[in-house]
Amino acid sequence: MKHAGKTAAQVTFVKGTFDYEHGRPVYEVEFIEANGTGYMEYDYEIDASTGAVRSYDFDAENYRPAGNQGSASVGVTVSEARAKELALAKVPGASSANIYKFKLDFDDGRWVYEGDIY
Repeated sequence: MKHAGKTAAQVTFVKGTFDYEHGRPVYEVEFIEANGTGYMEYDYEIDASTGAVRSYDFDAENYRPAGNQGSASVGVTVSEARAKELALAKVPGASSANIYKFKLDFDDGRWVYEGDIY
């Protein structure tokens, strides 16, 4: 956020994952900022060993989720707890102990819950 000149109150985090690029550990971070005409999307690759920004880009996005602009997770009407219940109902014998990596993600212009059940 510091590199982009933004504060936590100005952005909504979309993605934060750990990965390896060319054998080096990195964090891939994506966040969006609402503005008057849509959204600005920021993508960063940060060296996990040093904290240095290895690469970044930002660009205007044309999507606008429904609902009140400016709130984190705009347009989300289903709670995480309810989404987990719905997902577990699709997997016979699964319980909350079987849920891994469950998160809210902004994908293709809409909010979705993503996760794994093992």
